[in-house]
Amino acid sequence: MARCIKCGKCQQACPYQAIQIAGVGEGSAAGTPFIDARRQACRMCEDFPCVNVCPTQALRDVATRADVNMGYAVINENTCIAFKGMRCEVCYRVCPLIDRAITVQFGSLEGDSIHAQFAPTINRETCTGCGLCVERCVISDPAVPIRIVSVAEQEAKGSK
Repeated sequence: MARCIKCGKCQQACPYQAIQIAGVGEGSAAGTPFIDARRQACRMCEDFPCVNVCPTQALRDVATRADVNMGYAVINENTCIAFKGMRCEVCYRVCPLIDRAITVQFGSLEGDSIHAQFAPTINRETCTGCGLCVERCVISDPAVPIRIVSVAEQEAKGSK
């Protein structure tokens, strides 16, 4: 964040219009680029046009999809239908790092001898925070069972 000069070039370069710019009502964050994954997640383009146009290297050190670090996904087991015994693998299937960032744990459903549980599990070390799992989640707002914890959010929690 310290390197970002709020020039908007990353937003202009994004072919999917995933990068948004914080408005004037956001105080000191006004002009800062961000991604609202529920609206439009990062597609993690192979050629990283947003990284390539950044004049200050605020976006940097990204050569492959696995190098991206915007944060990580977190699943709310109370609202995720997979944890209730309904078969849903949407977040798992859409993940660009399938079987690395999101895996599916198979198990029995407590109190149910007939149905199995296919629970998505996030590997925080591998998850890039792209948000495709959030965008594609079949549960609609406000009970979306998956969200992204951004690097900025992680840093803010660590400083408290």
